[in-house]
Amino acid sequence: MTLTEHYVALSADQKRAPLVKPVVNALTEVLARLLLIRNAYMAFNKGKSPMIRFPYSEVQTTVDQIDSLIELATANLDVPWDLNVALRDELRALRRLRLIKDLFTSFEKSSEAVNNVFLVQSRSRKGYMVQWGDTLRGVAQRFLNDGDRWLEIATLNSLDYPYVAKREADISAGKAVAIPGDLITLPLDAQDPHNQVVGSAPTDYGTLLGQDIALTQDGYLEFDAQGDLRVVSGGENLAQAVRHRLIVPKGQLPLHADYGCELELYIGIAGTPAAVQQAAMEVRRTVRQDPRITRVENAVTIFQASALTATLTARVIGQESPAELNLVIPR
Repeated sequence: MTLTEHYVALSADQKRAPLVKPVVNALTEVLARLLLIRNAYMAFNKGKSPMIRFPYSEVQTTVDQIDSLIELATANLDVPWDLNVALRDELRALRRLRLIKDLFTSFEKSSEAVNNVFLVQSRSRKGYMVQWGDTLRGVAQRFLNDGDRWLEIATLNSLDYPYVAKREADISAGKAVAIPGDLITLPLDAQDPHNQVVGSAPTDYGTLLGQDIALTQDGYLEFDAQGDLRVVSGGENLAQAVRHRLIVPKGQLPLHADYGCELELYIGIAGTPAAVQQAAMEVRRTVRQDPRITRVENAVTIFQASALTATLTARVIGQESPAELNLVIPR
């Protein structure tokens, strides 16, 4: 297995993930460094560059990091021994590069070298506001024209797997993940498809909250005048998504066991103060599952003859002031 395959396997193993997290974190930066060194060396070999455009001091740092990672992996019984073998192979390859040390850039020989990809510099760094549905590979493909450079972005921002939150569990597990609305740092050569420098200004709010197919209150598709499916975006899309979470019984979707709400537990019971408070807590928990909502405040529920009315204040990404949500859920 390659180092990247080892990284993917260790990150995806839910049972061993907490035990091998220090190894995975160290491996993340090592992989990013190796990718940059490899790309610089290939550009030199193909005649695209008169020298290997990577500071040699960083090669030495990478060697030291691999040495430390080997010691860490050896002491961890949950890490497969094959990872040590792969790391030693990379170590030998790096040490062979010392034979052509003079072809590397250095901080003294090239002004470009001071723009070290592993040091965040606010004056020259470019930022990108994470959008709903983004992945690091997609961001790397868009701004760096190479999806394989996603590891550089993960390293620059010290992100943990799965890097960009897609569900509530990704945020609450204590991981360093980006959520929609966060501003992440991009490598120095980042450009948008139109060759313009990426800015840090907030993007369109409708785009930030995403777009989806519109559904009626009864769950039917809608069509516009041209016969195309109608879509919703921005706040309307978020409101629709929250409503879907609340009306779908938790556990109904086989591949998304955590999706949905358990309000059906309160059907047919008396509207005692305790039941009303419990329903409010369940509404708050369900709404907070959406990563676009950062906090839920002042949730109030009222039992009526045939419906549960919920009123709450939600903090939504990209907005400085809280948004009020008024929801009527059939009982």
